[in-house]
Amino acid sequence: MAVLVYLPRVAFLLPSIMLGPLLWFGGARRWLWLQAVTALLVLGPLMGLHLGHARDGELALRVLSWQVWYGQGAREALARALAASDPDVVVFEAAGQNANAVLQGGRFAHYLQEDEFVVASRWPVRMVSEAETIRVAYHRPWVHFEIQAPFGPVQAFAVHTLTPRSTLELRNGGWRRTLLDGTSKVLPLLDDELGVLDEELLHAGPLAFACGDFNASDGGALLRGRFKRLTDAFASTHFGYGYTFPADRKFPGWLRLDHFYAAHGLIPVRTEVLRGKGSDHAGLLVDLGLGWARTDAHSAGQKKRDRP
Repeated sequence: MAVLVYLPRVAFLLPSIMLGPLLWFGGARRWLWLQAVTALLVLGPLMGLHLGHARDGELALRVLSWQVWYGQGAREALARALAASDPDVVVFEAAGQNANAVLQGGRFAHYLQEDEFVVASRWPVRMVSEAETIRVAYHRPWVHFEIQAPFGPVQAFAVHTLTPRSTLELRNGGWRRTLLDGTSKVLPLLDDELGVLDEELLHAGPLAFACGDFNASDGGALLRGRFKRLTDAFASTHFGYGYTFPADRKFPGWLRLDHFYAAHGLIPVRTEVLRGKGSDHAGLLVDLGLGWARTDAHSAGQKKRDRP
């Protein structure tokens, strides 16, 4: 099951690639249209093609979310991305000392770490709550922070859910254990984590977002029916696939595991996928405007911020 969930979906084109020449040279060309339709379905919805576009609007908040691979990537690459993007808030998941160092040079007035999650912000930030640690994996899937932005308190959920990587690796007998067990125990746990997070976001209010490594592929069963009251920043503002893993340039990406969901008080206007050597995951840079939940103070006095 885990193999099917995380398989590169372009592999579903292989039957059509093989059947196409057989139909052409076998005198059954009238059936080629069926393979063309199959290819469109695979290259479109099955592979996660989105037709969003950037919007015009007043920028209230710029957030950089990045699963930084426990600091195993190049610190210089993270520093360059940070300097070029100029975010108001940075959320690191799977944080590590090497990666955290790029946030501690005085660029941000406020810095807070809880477990493997780090938030650096222009404005005060505090921890509100955290998910229970899963004992079998010694893993905490998310932490809820609150950022005191000028337009009101923003509820930020930093997410790094359980990874099924151990069941997919050839080394250490991952596939063998999965086959012998008949099913992976990781996927039900991951499904539970996503369900609890979805419930938490229901009560977080309009000025809320969840970002990070969900370890759930875009369009897959794990996300189906989840986070429906939120806006998927990439899907709504970007054209393309937005694959975020793997992103360290050794292999082309084939999964969108990293997501940014915004509640209705925060409107995604632009999303950028940052690939490079900073991590094996791509980062997400998201510009947010305000919905109906903007405060009177912001409406009266906040000037439009000049962003590239």
